[in-house]
Amino acid sequence: SKQIIALQKTNGDVVRSLKILQVVFSGMLSFSLLDRITGDWSVVDTEWLAEFVDAVIKKNALVWFFISMGVWAIIAIMIARHTYILNWKSRGTTTVEVIVNRKISTSKLRELILQKEKTSEDRKYRDAVCIVTASYQEPATAEFGGTSPLVSLEYDDRNQILLKVTIDYNRREAKREHALSGEELRQKVFCELHSHCV
Repeated sequence: SKQIIALQKTNGDVVRSLKILQVVFSGMLSFSLLDRITGDWSVVDTEWLAEFVDAVIKKNALVWFFISMGVWAIIAIMIARHTYILNWKSRGTTTVEVIVNRKISTSKLRELILQKEKTSEDRKYRDAVCIVTASYQEPATAEFGGTSPLVSLEYDDRNQILLKVTIDYNRREAKREHALSGEELRQKVFCELHSHCV
């Protein structure tokens, strides 16, 4: 279990790093295309910068080297900082799991799920039961502190029994003063289920 959690965290870090690399490579490609359009034109050839380039860069051998290293260091620090913040936020997940095992109206539950942005549905047929796990993303409204929890409902469709409710909520992505606790999340989800007569 701990190994699986550690693997999921590592995979998440890799995905976020790849997204940052995509942005970097997109910028490099864009500038390369612009170079093909402008040809040999360079800002250092303009009159307003030519005197500065001659006096500071061309007449001092190591100035351009230190400028290049300085720019590289600044960009590297910015990317590393941005990656750290993304990884830090991803590790702020609160998971609430409630075992219910109660009779419900599956037709009402399906109506509720149809109103949501469903992300996945898994069905398992076994003997006289049909276990359905439906997941949906709540909207990132002020009600949830500005971030969107992922709600998973596991129920027996044939026998109309709600088995389990799981809520995944990233409190670090929410506004600090409005982040919800596990108990508050449980109350909000079950209040919505009751309001739809599930």
